[in-house]
Amino acid sequence: MKKDLGVLLAAAFLLSGCQSGMGSVSLDKGLLKSSARPQVRAKGISYSLYYGSNHTHTAAGGDDGKLSLEEAFSYARDKGKFDFFATTPHSHMITPDGYQTLRQTAQKFNQDGKFVSLVGQEWGSLSRGGHINIFEANQLCQVTSGDWNTFYKQWLPAHNEVSWVALNHPKLNDFAQSLINPQKDAVASKFSTIATIGSRSDYEGEDGNAPISEKAQTYDYFLNLGFKVGSLGETDNHRANWGTSSPVSTGVWSRQLSKSEIVKAIQARRTFSTQVKGLKIWFTLNSNEMGSEGSSPRAMNFTVAFSDPSKQTTNLYLYGDLDGPGGAQATTIAQRPVKDGQAEWNYSYNASKSGKMYFYLRAVSGDGVMAFSSPIWVDVK
Repeated sequence: MKKDLGVLLAAAFLLSGCQSGMGSVSLDKGLLKSSARPQVRAKGISYSLYYGSNHTHTAAGGDDGKLSLEEAFSYARDKGKFDFFATTPHSHMITPDGYQTLRQTAQKFNQDGKFVSLVGQEWGSLSRGGHINIFEANQLCQVTSGDWNTFYKQWLPAHNEVSWVALNHPKLNDFAQSLINPQKDAVASKFSTIATIGSRSDYEGEDGNAPISEKAQTYDYFLNLGFKVGSLGETDNHRANWGTSSPVSTGVWSRQLSKSEIVKAIQARRTFSTQVKGLKIWFTLNSNEMGSEGSSPRAMNFTVAFSDPSKQTTNLYLYGDLDGPGGAQATTIAQRPVKDGQAEWNYSYNASKSGKMYFYLRAVSGDGVMAFSSPIWVDVK
């Protein structure tokens, strides 16, 4: 008999608790059975799984997408079946008044417990350092596109209300890396997510969306630089079919479906990217949950629960960067076959040395990646 993700998670986390001796990571079976959504419990807190998109465009205010803000939020909620959704107009294409209209419209559509509407703006220049999404700012960023020095040193520090910044369709030389030290600069803590899976079918523009192989390369690259960014699925939708033309989405493990909790979950990087609707992934390292920063002895126990309703995934790969920022990039530590779209995996690993490390998961089908988890960062002692 096939197990659903709830049973898999229960088995996986109970196994983790028994073998690692870390009782702080567990799962409540009864909660799973009574809930329509998968739930996990870590350190006494229950998280439910929600899906959404946080990089899209409309025609509102002069942006380069299609239809209105109202049509986008309605479509994403009712037809796309997203739990959360953001529109992210290009900041240089709209006016300050247009941005305030976006904030007001998003507030009108936000219904905690039913649908979360997020406010974003896409700033930057493809020819001068790439694009980023800025979320929940109280005003439009009017810094000249590509003036990263002003953005890093003046605008972002002056806007503490910004919830997080996402690195969009990243390339290796993007985001003016020489101007920011991700390990020391306070503004680097705003950079919470990076696009690791995208959708060409949703995009109409000059650069398109990079293939997943390139996104995997940039994910490893920016993590190795020291950016503590989680994984998100990026549609960059310009075509007025939000959530229906592409299965790409971001999965978020959140305490509840409310704007404040979804934002907190993304800030905490309890996220994964997927190009399969309904795919589920969660993992822990000893008592550390996906997306977190913590410590670990050299003896590590990884617990993974995974479900792919499309049954396309053939293997799970555990990647690890054992040298810390600036050393060798993440490589495969272990792999596990996936049968009939389901996997529960408990894996023990003994590090040969101490130091700062991170680990994350890839779900793979042939040469394609179905999902990337966010990493777990640990100081191994």
